[in-house]
Amino acid sequence: MKNLIILIYLLFGISVYSQSVSPQYDIRKANWGMPITEVMSSEYPLTPTLIKDNSIEYDNVELSNGLKALLYFGFKNKRLEVVSYTIQGYPGSPKGTCKNIIPLCEKVNDSKFIIEALQERGLKCRMGWYFENCAIGSFPLGNCSLECETVEKIERIASSNGCSHIILSLETARNDVQLHFWQYQNQPETYKFLYPDCNDRFYNEFCIVQFHPNSKVKKQMDKGDF
Repeated sequence: MKNLIILIYLLFGISVYSQSVSPQYDIRKANWGMPITEVMSSEYPLTPTLIKDNSIEYDNVELSNGLKALLYFGFKNKRLEVVSYTIQGYPGSPKGTCKNIIPLCEKVNDSKFIIEALQERGLKCRMGWYFENCAIGSFPLGNCSLECETVEKIERIASSNGCSHIILSLETARNDVQLHFWQYQNQPETYKFLYPDCNDRFYNEFCIVQFHPNSKVKKQMDKGDF
């Protein structure tokens, strides 16, 4: 419980939302299951930079603390099912490049504003830290500590096991929330086939914050009379 209180206190110093959020909305000014047209209306006067049958993107969306993000809305059967923010490096912090790798602890510290933005929605630890695309799973399940000593240990484990992502799993009453950190940003030589031109925008992506409806909400969304 102590670690969870520290987590909630630290992770969100400034709101992740560029719009005010009301309790009647699941994310920004949208609710899970909304059709594309309603989501676009909810984002007005922002103009999408990309529109597809199953997704909308808004680039360079300014968040309330000065950060900018790529805002993504994903749809299944024309209904909203995922929202994500790809957040660039914090203003004033060292810029991430393939020759200037930003340590995970620094990325975590620069992502602190996210949790405070969700604190009023009863943010809790879900799975905690875990890894993706490697032989190991979690660290250990349910650990949400943000202390640098823990985060550095997590980064060493991910690096030695060739993991592509390090993820922190949280939840609110209606949302599953994941903070994704690109582990292979820290191994540019191993993964240079992905970005052979040393793409600075990619290396300066500190965090991807992804929101999904939780299992209870998803079950409600899937209900139908026929």
